[in-house]
Amino acid sequence: MTEKEVIRKIKELQQIKPRKDWVILTKAKILSEPLISEKQASVTIGERFLEAFSIFRFRPFLKPALATAVCFCFLIGVFSFAQNALPGDLLYSVKKISEQAKVSLASETEKPKVQLELTQKKLDELTKIAEENRGKNLASAVQEVEKVMRETAESLKKVAIVENDGEIAKEIKEKVEAIEKQKETVEEILATKIDSEEYDESINSYYKTLVEREIKELEDRALNSEQEELLKEAKELFDDENYQEALAKILFLSY
Repeated sequence: MTEKEVIRKIKELQQIKPRKDWVILTKAKILSEPLISEKQASVTIGERFLEAFSIFRFRPFLKPALATAVCFCFLIGVFSFAQNALPGDLLYSVKKISEQAKVSLASETEKPKVQLELTQKKLDELTKIAEENRGKNLASAVQEVEKVMRETAESLKKVAIVENDGEIAKEIKEKVEAIEKQKETVEEILATKIDSEEYDESINSYYKTLVEREIKELEDRALNSEQEELLKEAKELFDDENYQEALAKILFLSY
């Protein structure tokens, strides 16, 4: 090839222009810029998400762990929502399970206090239902209050026999008085009485047993004139079967 022919070929090559996509690709490589379309980017993110969970596909023995974790999270969510449920609601039975578990875990001495707190909660639920005029929930709420009061009565019968702790007696007395006021308020709203005969009898029996034992113990103690007067008043109240007031005198005298 002659010198003239070489020069002509070079001039022809100078007229050739590279394709546009080749120019963009080369520029991106030089500047280290990723050339991924919006569609490709979304596919890549999706693939990465699936890749993160592919461990459960390739390692089947991990699937039970995933299932357990999902179930655990689901149950926590259900129990959380159930705490706001009212008698007659779908999740109320779940709420009752957690309440009964708390009662079961309490000691025999602590159980009456837990039961009394539960009674207060049931009265709160009934009050809310009455105030919101939720007629479909009303019958269930009344039944729950009466049921819990019967269970509380049973707990009080047991603890009255063995209890000899003035502080516990004081706490129970305060809770009982709060429940009595709460119950009266609910009955005014409902314009009807809540059946609490068994509960009232147990409260009365609890006070009687407690006061009778305390009086015997105080009679064997050296008392000053003021304490003697309080003991005398407690005995008179006891004879009049006003056990609640008699207990108030005893607690003031002893603790």
